[in-house]
Amino acid sequence: MITPSQIRAARAHLDLSQDEVASKCGITKYTLSNIERGANDPSGRSLELIKSFFERSGIRFTADNGIRYLEQDVICLEGSDGFRYFMEDVYETLSKKPGTYCVSNVDENNWVKWLGAEEARVLCDKIANIENIRAHILVKEGDNFTFAEHAEYRYLPGDLFYDNTSFYVYGDKLALIHFDPDNVTVRLLSNRYFSAGFKLMFYRFWDTVARKVTPATETATRKQA
Repeated sequence: MITPSQIRAARAHLDLSQDEVASKCGITKYTLSNIERGANDPSGRSLELIKSFFERSGIRFTADNGIRYLEQDVICLEGSDGFRYFMEDVYETLSKKPGTYCVSNVDENNWVKWLGAEEARVLCDKIANIENIRAHILVKEGDNFTFAEHAEYRYLPGDLFYDNTSFYVYGDKLALIHFDPDNVTVRLLSNRYFSAGFKLMFYRFWDTVARKVTPATETATRKQA
């Protein structure tokens, strides 16, 4: 497990205050301060939240009680923890670089399944509250479960919709996501050329093939929230 000195070093490397790190990790500044000072025996959950935040920020903790900064083009994620890591990265990336994000081949029941209804709603609301944010989402024709109230949805015809495999373009990042009954896998690429290429493909469908979701359908939200 990570040590107080590694946490202090990681925070200093990213030039972040205790307030900023605590806020990103969902813990109090008091808790973080005590952990950094070694003043108590922190819970495993607090340390995992801190470790996860720094790793999303490119920090790697080494076995010799040190740190190193590593930028990766591709990150491979699996399961509920991996999916949660991915969605937190969506929020943090869009917080720094707001604009329009787009998601294709979406069945939002999968998002609720792997995040849980409560956490899915919290994350959705956090993203919606980012200034100057917009969302365009392609769902299967006839799917009436639309979760994100800040998003515009359009229908893809069934023969153009590939079940349980989605792509998500946000900032300069592209995520390829596959949902199995007992697992979810995410391949997260930090590459502006791939993200731009998939975004162009997305809008070919959005502008020429997809059909707008009617207002009556748009009200059929949060059935599992």
